[in-house]
Amino acid sequence: MPTTNLVVGKAFERNMKGVCSWLLNDEVLCIGIYGMGGIGKTTLATHIHNQLQEKPDIFPRVCWISVPQEFSVHALQDLIAEAFGLYLGNGKDVVNRAGELWTTLSVTKCVLIIDNLWNHFPPDKVGIPLKTDGCKLILTTRSLDTCRKMDCQRIIKVEPLSEGEAWDLFIDRLGHGVTLCPEMKKTAVSIVKKCSGLPLGIMTMAGSMRGVDDVSQWRDGLRELASSEIGTCDMETDVFQILKFSYVQLKHKAIKDCFLYCALFPKDKKIRREDLIEYLIDEGIVKKMGSRQAQFDRGHTMLNQLENASLLEGSRDEENYRYVKMHDLIWDMAVKIMNESGSDMVQAGAQLTELPDGRWWRDSLSRVWLRILFSSTSSDSRFLIFPTQI
Repeated sequence: MPTTNLVVGKAFERNMKGVCSWLLNDEVLCIGIYGMGGIGKTTLATHIHNQLQEKPDIFPRVCWISVPQEFSVHALQDLIAEAFGLYLGNGKDVVNRAGELWTTLSVTKCVLIIDNLWNHFPPDKVGIPLKTDGCKLILTTRSLDTCRKMDCQRIIKVEPLSEGEAWDLFIDRLGHGVTLCPEMKKTAVSIVKKCSGLPLGIMTMAGSMRGVDDVSQWRDGLRELASSEIGTCDMETDVFQILKFSYVQLKHKAIKDCFLYCALFPKDKKIRREDLIEYLIDEGIVKKMGSRQAQFDRGHTMLNQLENASLLEGSRDEENYRYVKMHDLIWDMAVKIMNESGSDMVQAGAQLTELPDGRWWRDSLSRVWLRILFSSTSSDSRFLIFPTQI
């Protein structure tokens, strides 16, 4: 399969070696690769696919299955059958179709790579015989829960690129032989930093700046990227729509509200879980329950679901307090959703020294987040979140 010419680093190589070694382990039948949208899961799986195809003596068949967003067992059976040159027939029920697939796959030592999986499924009901001498499964998904429900024996989380890897990727995608003047290079470094190690964002920005030799246009590109109202067409279509789909897939309104509420905090800010849950309770996002402890348990569950969906990043400090934060581009996407909804207003990076004038205020607003600077020459500021009724 054609692969993205990604400038790989140590983590990429480590993940490649890990997956290939696990496939040789008789106890490992299913491997999960997860991470946020645009992080490089498909790229990693594609490289693994091609490497396996170079070793037909170990796995004679390596099949790639791209799962459509409208998932069904019937559709998945058709995709697998097509990869093996089978015709299952539309008139047969799912059970009979599974039996035919099982019979074929049981006599073939193969690896199935299922890309972009959103929903878990029982392999035996589809017709996938997971066994040492038969079929092994590799899946990519944005959800840790999906990996767990698929009973993956090994799970890899694909992390953002390091600063050095991100810069190398940007320069590689910018084009060979490109010479940046000092000011353009300084701006380019800032652009790469604001992509926060997300390969898709880095490649998109590099593509949009390829061939640009006007310093003003570079500065304008950085200004747009730094704004929550990103207007760059490629970023809108190639990055934000991919990230937004993770939000759309959240099943409950309360989880979506919880996610958007996290974006009311400053970009790149680590938020202590207990403090955040207090806010969620006060806002009514965590509903009234029998006790305060029950509400906190529900709040932790909601944050866990967002972490598992790769929409929040979790961490602990030296005292074992737990925190969450948003990736910069996911924060931008969340702010864009809120501003487009009409009920929330977020003004970030506007260098406000006083409340916005009347043109910003709408009758439909229910909550406003502002960063107010004490003076135009001071870095001191206060973050305000308040209902417009006050």
